[in-house]
Amino acid sequence: MSKSTLYLIRHARPAFWHNFRFGQILTSKECTALSKEYDNSTIAIKTLPNNQIFDQIRMCSKLYTSTLTRAVDTGALFNHPNTEALSIFNEAEIPNNNNENLKLPLFAWLFIRRFKWFLGSEKNCESFTDFKVRMEQAARFLTEEIQTHTSIAVVAHGFTNRFLSAYLKKCNWTMIGLQRKAFLGVTRFVYTEQ
Repeated sequence: MSKSTLYLIRHARPAFWHNFRFGQILTSKECTALSKEYDNSTIAIKTLPNNQIFDQIRMCSKLYTSTLTRAVDTGALFNHPNTEALSIFNEAEIPNNNNENLKLPLFAWLFIRRFKWFLGSEKNCESFTDFKVRMEQAARFLTEEIQTHTSIAVVAHGFTNRFLSAYLKKCNWTMIGLQRKAFLGVTRFVYTEQ
């Protein structure tokens, strides 16, 4: 039996992060504009911190990222020769609803929109059901890819990594380490070929 390793990495802190405050009062339209700015943001760092696990990730045979700028730019920090960006690893979209005339703090808008998304009442983005199907497909994809590559790293996002982790476990991956869930957090899995 041979063991293969997978690293799920959350992207680095976006440069955009410095441009807003969670308590900032916004209209729905302003929240939508901030969400789009966040999706297009690069990252705030130019080099990775010295870290033993990042050295292990550099040695992986394949590095995938989502197609969102913050993940692609984080992946570039590894200077990996075999990198590919795939939309299957993109973050769950935050619904854009410009109908409310209310002004709320940013964190309230994000909570309301994500809650409505979980309930399935937001129709202007990928549904929660479709997102879960995509994460299941991503887990199967990685399980197939590990037959070719002895170790894989994926630079993705908070919701993506959380749901992908659950589906990886259903595909017989075992979580053996969680460095942290914050920016540049790493979750490590092993797959034992039967």
